Amino acid sequence: MRPKRDRRVNVPAPSDAPGFNFVTKDSPPWSVGLNLDTGSIMRVVIRKNKETEESFPVLEEISECALRIDTETVANQRTEYTFKGIGAVDKREVCFTMPAEDMPSMQNLKLR
Repeated sequence: MRPKRDRRVNVPAPSDAPGFNFVTKDSPPWSVGLNLDTGSIMRVVIRKNKETEESFPVLEEISECALRIDTETVANQRTEYTFKGIGAVDKREVCFTMPAEDMPSMQNLKLR
């Protein structure tokens, strides 16, 4: 049995989380960013009510793990990236380093 997860999470305020874009349903269409209510990476899409033909913005989840490149380091002709973010399940701070040569293999991965 899966544990029930509270969808409301404590995420850093914009001033405490440099590097993240923040998004609400009032953001411009197709904006992507961290949603403070859910802690998820979301994008704004436009939906249309079939009965009234009224258009309205909604948030569509892209990923539960908010992650960004924090630092790029180059030494001895090798580049590596330090990623920082918020864990998808436990909402704890995430920080890891990855060599740049590993990045092309990640391009085929989906965000979910």
